[in-house]
Amino acid sequence: MTTRYFGASIARNEDRRLLTGRALFVNDVERPGMLHVAFLRSPHAHATLGAVDLSRVRERAGVVAAYAAKHRPTSPRLVRFR
Repeated sequence: MTTRYFGASIARNEDRRLLTGRALFVNDVERPGMLHVAFLRSPHAHATLGAVDLSRVRERAGVVAAYAAKHRPTSPRLVRFR
């Protein structure tokens, strides 16, 4: 095992972009028609929700869709909701 880098400074390719503010992060990416997703989970471990009413969420401006756990596919394959 070699230790030539142990304790030594190593120049990384991304350092200059990060330090000068020119790096591109995932939150910086915007595409035409791009949507954002948000997940809301219970703050209580192992909690069981009796029901979830999404009607007020769906009425909000800019909301394209809202789903609860009962809407998830039973199959592990990817399912489109359009």
